[in-house]
Amino acid sequence: MKREVRAFQLTISSFMLPRNLYRRCSSPKTFAYECCYFNFLTIVDVSLKAMSVIGDRRSREQKAKQEREKELAKVTIKKEDVELIMGEMEISRAVAERSLREHMGNVVEALIALTN
Repeated sequence: MKREVRAFQLTISSFMLPRNLYRRCSSPKTFAYECCYFNFLTIVDVSLKAMSVIGDRRSREQKAKQEREKELAKVTIKKEDVELIMGEMEISRAVAERSLREHMGNVVEALIALTN
């Protein structure tokens, strides 16, 4: 959530106001209406830009996560190693397999990571 707010703030700070915003109008009332309309369009534009930035970031994160999962699925692990970790650490099979895959099948590194 903090990253999304930061992306929104960056989008707002990068927005530039047009030079003809304060042009002369026929009456102060017309000027006020034009400013309100412009401010509404500005808010909509900035909101759309922020949502686009947030959506792009989420899709990149999801894609990176999927690629990481594919890489981890390719790692071969031994059944004995999984059972050893399950017995020593008293954790589920899924957690033991995940830890082993993240450490490329190295039992010692997996155990160290689980104890930390």
